[in-house]
Amino acid sequence: MLGSIILVHGLGGHPIDTWTWKPSILNKASSGIKDAFKSKKGQAVTDVGSASSPTGIVFWPKDLLPLSIKNARILTYGYDSDPVHFFESVHRSSIYQQATNFLDDLAAERAADVCI
Repeated sequence: MLGSIILVHGLGGHPIDTWTWKPSILNKASSGIKDAFKSKKGQAVTDVGSASSPTGIVFWPKDLLPLSIKNARILTYGYDSDPVHFFESVHRSSIYQQATNFLDDLAAERAADVCI
């Protein structure tokens, strides 16, 4: 295995939704954005699709990244990323605790991969 790629979303993000593209996003876009994606025949691009996602919904860590980077373990990591919680007087966990949780979870994931 080449190594691990770990995708961590930002504030307000989600471990799956942040990395997912859905065709309906283009349909709801302004006409200016739609015009930028028009084909030569004037049809808006609405369905990208992929070999593993014929519906057009693309989770790029699964559907696209492995095509470019072979033999890598690809993981996403989620945490409480609601920005409001970072400013509450009694926050569920500090940024330091979030980082500690991430490292503990990563160590547990790696330990689970060890063959006995």
